[in-house]
Amino acid sequence: LGDSGAIAIGEGLKGNTHLEELVLQRCKIGPTGAVGLAEGLVSSVLTTLNLADNVISGIDWRSFRGTTTDVGLKAIVVALRSDTSVLTRIDLRNNALKSFDGAEEQLRSAA
Repeated sequence: LGDSGAIAIGEGLKGNTHLEELVLQRCKIGPTGAVGLAEGLVSSVLTTLNLADNVISGIDWRSFRGTTTDVGLKAIVVALRSDTSVLTRIDLRNNALKSFDGAEEQLRSAA
């Protein structure tokens, strides 16, 4: 799927009134794709999102290779904090997010 597919899904989520659960585990979604998805979360009825085993931090969780960036995480946090987001469950396991100080706290406070 990659970033381009995630961006396309984010576009499709805008104004979504039916899809409540989305599993995008192991889809090679990086920071750019996470930003695209986050834009769609703001105006969607999605309540559950599984993004486990991707590269949202820019670091591959298996090889620990890549360049660390927090743009994907920040976009997700902003989307969760929006007044219109109804997302109640998100799975971000194995995205090397622990490399960011306070990443878990940011997500908890956004929920």
